Amino acid sequence: MKLIRLLPLSLLSLLLMAAMPATLHAQQDDKAWFDYMDTYGGPRVGVMGSTLTKLDGDPLIGPAIGGFIEVHITPRIAISFDMNYTHEGTNNAKCSFRSLDGKGPSDISMHMLNSDYRLRYYLTRQFSVATGFHITRILRAYGETDGKSVKIHSDMRRGNLAIPLAAEYNFGPWAVEASYYFTLRKWAGTGDVKSIMGDAVTNKATVTLAYKFQIF
Repeated sequence: MKLIRLLPLSLLSLLLMAAMPATLHAQQDDKAWFDYMDTYGGPRVGVMGSTLTKLDGDPLIGPAIGGFIEVHITPRIAISFDMNYTHEGTNNAKCSFRSLDGKGPSDISMHMLNSDYRLRYYLTRQFSVATGFHITRILRAYGETDGKSVKIHSDMRRGNLAIPLAAEYNFGPWAVEASYYFTLRKWAGTGDVKSIMGDAVTNKATVTLAYKFQIF
């Protein structure tokens, strides 16, 4: 849990430090900003670290793979849409599933399809911060104990909502971004999952690398 909390804070600090020299140069650069309706897109890949609160489990490190499109509406402000796949959950959680003989600890694994709608503000041409809405949908989810697994997505909320806070640093066509997500709804729905997960929500952060190319 501590790893997930410290990861976005440390990365955001590094990105802020990296952006400071660029800020000074941008103040003297006539081409520091973007034109109206400049549009960029590309793939974005990285890793996500996640846990489920209240279950006292270890972080699950999984992939974050997708793509994005970004449209600039002012020289410093852009709106963006991301769609990606992530693998989220927790390992060695202090919980057990009755259908797996009630033994523990257990791993909870969730395969997600996500869409992000963000408003991005460029402090310099290289450095930006963003927030918006992160909408998730469970493709499938499993509980696993001692090598035995059970499907649990039918007893969970199929969708959820989070608020992302992100910082991105661009170098050439590449961009590295660190994001932390504040999940707004608990996952448990009905049945065995509700009694096990209770009010647990996802605590997660991502670090990604994007390749940006201009479309318009």
